[in-house]
Amino acid sequence: MHLSQFITANLEAILIEWEAFARSMAPSGSEMTTQDLRDHAAQILIAIAADIATRQTSEEQHEKSLGHRDPASTGNSPAAIHGRTRQGRGFSLPQVVAEFRALRASVARLWLAYERKRGGMVDELIRFDEALDQALAESILKFSEEAALARDTFLAILGHDLRNPLAAITSAGHVLAQRDAEAADHVGGRILRSARTMNAIVRDLLELARLHLGGDIPLHRKLVNLEEICRAAMEEANAAFPEATYQLDVCGDVQGYFDGDRIQQVFANLCSNAAQYSSDSKHIVVALQGEPKEIVFQIRNFGPVIPAASLPTLMDRLTQVGGDAMDVGRPANSLGLGLYIVREITLAHGGVVTVESEASSGTLFKVRLPRAAAVELRA
Repeated sequence: MHLSQFITANLEAILIEWEAFARSMAPSGSEMTTQDLRDHAAQILIAIAADIATRQTSEEQHEKSLGHRDPASTGNSPAAIHGRTRQGRGFSLPQVVAEFRALRASVARLWLAYERKRGGMVDELIRFDEALDQALAESILKFSEEAALARDTFLAILGHDLRNPLAAITSAGHVLAQRDAEAADHVGGRILRSARTMNAIVRDLLELARLHLGGDIPLHRKLVNLEEICRAAMEEANAAFPEATYQLDVCGDVQGYFDGDRIQQVFANLCSNAAQYSSDSKHIVVALQGEPKEIVFQIRNFGPVIPAASLPTLMDRLTQVGGDAMDVGRPANSLGLGLYIVREITLAHGGVVTVESEASSGTLFKVRLPRAAAVELRA
């Protein structure tokens, strides 16, 4: 049996090993299915098998070893698409390279065990290595292009988001320079709102930098009342979205040992997110439920429905969900940091954050913060 035939015949066994390795490297907090983990692995292997089975001249083999190939045939190859989707899922470039390295080892080990005494194995392994290296090159190229696009988009949005509050502060400064006492109160409020907006952007940027560098979010736990923190978060969000109205319902014991500043950041980001995507009424329902083992924060708003396909990646870092911005729960001019920070702070507390969105019941974010950590702290 030739190697190309072996790959096709043993596709599932190879994919099982691919999936196991990919799962071990999946970004923390991601809930990737078997389909997500396997991604385009089957198509990559089938393409490699077809490549191996195709005769090539010495000149063609030399050109391939140099990485030369028709660009039109590689941009949408399974390997290229794999690189793009892995970048969107939060994998790093070394992790993508490691996937291909593990794939090479799996195929070689399985096939050599099957054909150990057969001659001609070396030549076929060379062809396999060439085809795999080509797939890796295509995947890395597309991964790098997507990463560069995400970076450029991030910088463009950052400039846009900072320009608006800066313009408001500049305009307010001109009004104050005219010494109009009657307008001073109104202008002062505008300056404070703009400053809070800029502070929130900078705060999220600092958290992103910390997480990007591999650091954990530091927590300073102490006994706090989550109702007080929630009201402070609503006030913070209301300063940026004065047209929004918040209704808070509290039930049970909502005191616990948490990092109050971090939890306020979670609540404020979710309150701001709800206000930004609410319908014209801007009425937002917030609830705190103290349960025996956890405290549950819920926030519901009515606005554009988030498509089910977008929900799994909604809180990923810098993920730009495709489609109309008003239909995905994230506008074109959003950094995409707020919900990512929400997820990471919640995970640091040992909690979990979920989201569901339907036309009839609106969009609901739910944050579950376990009491177990608090009990351990007091012990």
